[in-house]
Amino acid sequence: METFAQHHNLDFEQAVPVQFSICNVTGEIGLDPMDANDRKILDLLHKKLNPLPKELKEISKASTRGNTFVSERTCGSSRVWIPNRYATPVYSNQVGSIGEDVEVSKNLKDQFKKKLCKIQADKHRYMAACNIFGYGCSKEGTVMIEAGIVKALLSQSGLSIDNENIAQALPSDKTLDKYEAALAADCIEQATRGCMH
Repeated sequence: METFAQHHNLDFEQAVPVQFSICNVTGEIGLDPMDANDRKILDLLHKKLNPLPKELKEISKASTRGNTFVSERTCGSSRVWIPNRYATPVYSNQVGSIGEDVEVSKNLKDQFKKKLCKIQADKHRYMAACNIFGYGCSKEGTVMIEAGIVKALLSQSGLSIDNENIAQALPSDKTLDKYEAALAADCIEQATRGCMH
């Protein structure tokens, strides 16, 4: 027990905090190593510890464990002890969706870290098709409308992206002209093919 305490930075001159769980209900007690009865309990608990995997048996790992504080968390109908630097536990069937959400959020943020607009060509066509309905609107006005919509959606989603990065991520007025012209050409081609049949 003394070796275990030394490796885990436990001070035997103070009560040792012991967190435990019975039927998924948590509890905590302080055991005094100088007290004969408490020492017996500590020795018994030490003998009943589950074996550690090989990669966690290093002294450095033990030292880290000894300096790690824990707190109670609710996990379904149970209460569990979790190291403070970790988040609340989640159901196993939620792990996949959380990972997807993180990936989507990261991908969205990455779109605004680039100095030039990287929107794919087929996505530009979506924008061009919608811009056609703003017939008579100036290109400057169209750009501002797009920027305003993006800003509003990002703000609603809780993502803080500054105006400069939004401007860099969106197509310029010249790029809008290019894809609107390309879309118009495609429409004329499709209409011509329809007439020929």
